[in-house]
Amino acid sequence: MFGSLWEKKLEQQKLREQKENERKQKAQIKPQDMFKDVTLYSAWDEQGLPTKDKDGNDITKSMTKKLKKQWEQQKKLHEEYFGEDK
Repeated sequence: MFGSLWEKKLEQQKLREQKENERKQKAQIKPQDMFKDVTLYSAWDEQGLPTKDKDGNDITKSMTKKLKKQWEQQKKLHEEYFGEDK
C-alpha cells in the first residue's frame, strides 16, 4: 500500500522536474531571437518581431498580434529565469 503511494509521489516529482527543465530550456531563448528563422521571415523590428514574411510581404495585423503575444510570453519567461535583458 505505502509502496505504490511512494512510487506515485516519486513519479509526480519526476514529472514536475521534467516540466521545469523543459520550461528552463525554453526560457533560454531571448525574445528578440525567437522569430529569427529566415525560412519564415525576412525583416524584423527592433524588438525582433517579424515585419515581413519570407516573400517580402508585410505581416498581417492579426498575425502581428499573435506574434506579439508569443513574444510577451517569452519575454516574461526569459526574465523569470535570467532577469531583465538590457
